[in-house]
Amino acid sequence: MSASPERRRKSMAAPVCAVGVLSANWLVNRATLVREARSAVPFAGVNWDSPVWNVSETYRYRTRGYKADELVQRLLFTQHSPGHRVPGAPLGGVFGDVVKALVCMRHRQRGQSAGSHMVFVRAARYVFDALVECDHDICELTAEHLDAAAAVVHERERESTAYKVFGHMEEFADAPQKNRLPDEDAIRAIGYLYQHIPRGASPTEAVSGDRIMILIATVMVCTGLRIGEMLTLPEHPLTVGRDGSRILRYARLKGRADEVCVEWENKPLMTETEQLVEEALDELHEATEGARQVAGSFHETGRLLPEVRLEPEIAGPALLAVLGLRSRAITQFLRAREIPFAIRGKTSYVTCDALLQGLVRDHWTLPVIPGPPGQGVLLHEAM
Repeated sequence: MSASPERRRKSMAAPVCAVGVLSANWLVNRATLVREARSAVPFAGVNWDSPVWNVSETYRYRTRGYKADELVQRLLFTQHSPGHRVPGAPLGGVFGDVVKALVCMRHRQRGQSAGSHMVFVRAARYVFDALVECDHDICELTAEHLDAAAAVVHERERESTAYKVFGHMEEFADAPQKNRLPDEDAIRAIGYLYQHIPRGASPTEAVSGDRIMILIATVMVCTGLRIGEMLTLPEHPLTVGRDGSRILRYARLKGRADEVCVEWENKPLMTETEQLVEEALDELHEATEGARQVAGSFHETGRLLPEVRLEPEIAGPALLAVLGLRSRAITQFLRAREIPFAIRGKTSYVTCDALLQGLVRDHWTLPVIPGPPGQGVLLHEAM
């Protein structure tokens, strides 16, 4: 993010109502966001209404060795300090509640450190100051307010810290829309489909694909994973933390398609959703086991169907058995995959080499996440 306050950022203005009127949808979303956060605070033993949260217990087993001497870790939901070692006034009212709710949400979704949360709060303080003429009403937030806040950051912060604050300021501005809680009707619909779409269907049945889709949607709703993060989960993504909580390991992917940066993250599951997420992931693992076996076999041998003995030339009817095709439209199958074939009489013939090469082109064989062992995920190692 450039330090220039004149530059407008569409993403930073995301929460603003385009017509200048308070959005009923945003008001409802804000109330729901705060209500849900208050009912399930992910930090042990804190008082929501207090401007200072002692979160030491939450980080007891997750503090890195070089921070072990920091016995007390606090989140300070306060305004900028008026002087050295003088505590700032509380971030009160609706604005303070929204900041607390967003901190709770980002902790549940990404398990951020206390230091990261405090940079986020510090960024929110600059936005709070910029809204003074609007009585700190976050619903009135505009790009001009954010540019004014960015200008103050540029003046007060060192370049190295200003960059982080700018990034968290954008996150704060985007969060109410990007992290919108799913509509209650959508949650009910997902729950209904999860309970009623048949389980254990054969992979050849169309409903098996529907079941996989609803399992994916269920895990995403319960964890806040993005679709890319969900589709690149390792085969066994859950571990147990020292405190007994379930931890979901996933990869955050950044950058462009030709230059992707991978950051592995650990996300603690909410107690209320642990069982559901575990059940959904177990079922997904079972449903995708056959695909992993095919990928693992290809990884070891470099070819598909290594266990099947194929003739140098294969007649159409034999392909039905070899490939498990349900349709007899063999020529359409071969043309769609650009597999060369010949027709003699009324029968299609294809060479073994041409068939195998065409099938490889029809399959994804590259790693799900590129990288060395421990960082990358090969296809047969993915969920």
